[in-house]
Amino acid sequence: MVKRKKKRKPLKFKPVVFKLTLRQKKSLETHCKERNLTMIKLIKKSINDFLTLQPHHHVEYQVSPNQLDLFENQTVEYLKKQSRTEAKKTKKTDKGGK
Repeated sequence: MVKRKKKRKPLKFKPVVFKLTLRQKKSLETHCKERNLTMIKLIKKSINDFLTLQPHHHVEYQVSPNQLDLFENQTVEYLKKQSRTEAKKTKKTDKGGK
């Protein structure tokens, strides 16, 4: 029997919309034209470079000295749990995209 290759799971894409000024658009077009790229390829490559170069850092939650200590322990634990779950989600998406 011949083994068949598994079908790849189809990628899901989501649209992203943002606005540029006329000057920014012209600048982007000339930059792409000089480097023989499309605007989409340039934007995707820039986003990918940004995401891969940025170290995933943990946010330190600073409390002002005049803040009340009513829910300090509960809030800090909740925020730590929240940051851990976000870190796990980013690790899963990083592994899934490669």
